[in-house]
Amino acid sequence: MRTTFLFWAFNVVSLVTLLLLLAMVRKDTTVQVRFLMLFALVVGVGYYFFSERSAFYIHTSAARTSHSLESTGPIDLAAVWDNQEDGFFRGVQLAVEEINARGGVALDPERSGRSARPIRLSRFFERDGQESDKVQYELARQVAIVAVVGHRSAEQAISASLTYDNNKLLYLASTVSDPRLTGHGFRNVFRSIPDDKQLAGALVAYCRNRGAGRIALLYPRTPYGNTLAAIFRDRLRASNPNVEDREHALSIATMQSYAPGEDDFSALVSNLGNYQYDAILIADALPRAGALIREIRMRGIDQLIIGSDAMASPRLWEASGGQARDVVVASLLPADGTAPAAMAVEFARNYLARYGMPPDNWASEGYEAVRLLAQAWERAGTTLPAAVGSALRAYRGWRGLYGEYGFGQDGEVLDRPVYLKQMQQGQFVAVGSFGESSENGIGLALRGAGGKGRLQGLNGEAAAFPRQHDGAGVLSE
Repeated sequence: MRTTFLFWAFNVVSLVTLLLLLAMVRKDTTVQVRFLMLFALVVGVGYYFFSERSAFYIHTSAARTSHSLESTGPIDLAAVWDNQEDGFFRGVQLAVEEINARGGVALDPERSGRSARPIRLSRFFERDGQESDKVQYELARQVAIVAVVGHRSAEQAISASLTYDNNKLLYLASTVSDPRLTGHGFRNVFRSIPDDKQLAGALVAYCRNRGAGRIALLYPRTPYGNTLAAIFRDRLRASNPNVEDREHALSIATMQSYAPGEDDFSALVSNLGNYQYDAILIADALPRAGALIREIRMRGIDQLIIGSDAMASPRLWEASGGQARDVVVASLLPADGTAPAAMAVEFARNYLARYGMPPDNWASEGYEAVRLLAQAWERAGTTLPAAVGSALRAYRGWRGLYGEYGFGQDGEVLDRPVYLKQMQQGQFVAVGSFGESSENGIGLALRGAGGKGRLQGLNGEAAAFPRQHDGAGVLSE
């Protein structure tokens, strides 16, 4: 509606400008005529590009709405990723195969014309530079596609979200944690994972719980590194006003950045000797984060090292040359052996049987995204993006691999925890979990000594909750 109004408003303004131009030409006022001709030229060029873009949005949006309401054929789903080596496409494909094997998505027969419809998957690959825009528009132009999952690059996902929303195309981001994605108030954009603010909040709460009050923050000068470093700094500062004992307030001992292509961290690590700190936060991804950890440990620095989900891979041990001992990461998935839900166990078993390898984080998120969309289509009784978006916001019991969650009005996921894991001899073991939602507040559940867990909030208040250690690496009531 907004785009349609702007389109016709621009038409009216252009017509009025043209009439004024004709009137001035009749007066034969040379300076004014030249000025208005130049102005008309600018307006005309702007009109051309704006009208082309607006007509594209209007046409595709209307055609997609019509198709969603009238189609009785397969449900067209698009998945976007930057390669085929990671497990994202495989996880998406497995979910599609399982849903289709049971007969498809069960929609309202009165709306869809049939009781169940299969999912038809289309794959698109991210490209660099201006080529990335072509992928977005090529995808949006296909009016049969009603939903998109994926995008590995946060910058491309944020750019694409505008195209998808304007074309009334539902976008479910299951791998992008940059908070900017949902900051525009788009009605067709959702994120099914905790964002960087929650990941940073979990690490801040963990540092406070462990008494690590002074943190050295190391990050690359990349969009991801700059964003995560700034968010961690802000979350750390925001956690201090409610701390009664100022001696226990958290602080940044030093913030040091490095070039995106850096592979020699000797000078950076040597410079850390000029500061007093209790923990080191590395706001980077593998394999570069592993090389930095190796340099830190080889220098004999034994302080706590923490990192975000970009380091939460078993490859961390190999990338660090076996030096990532006791490194703690905030992750979207729990550690192996922590009694995951039956759905997660079944997924891991089926994935291994289908592809001959265990699923990685990307595979899990791709699989969960498709299963979530299938639930939303069935609950809405239609694939119409607007109706599906309303259903996603209204219901708070969507079944995921590791529990149930919902979505806020801004499209952000609610009630999905962040898991804390520690690397020990090449494997992650569970440390705790961090929950944040609009209803339940925030808190960190950690494994503690003597079979007790601790609930540690960002304000420093702690309360024990009775859980017993069963001797098998699992906390149980």
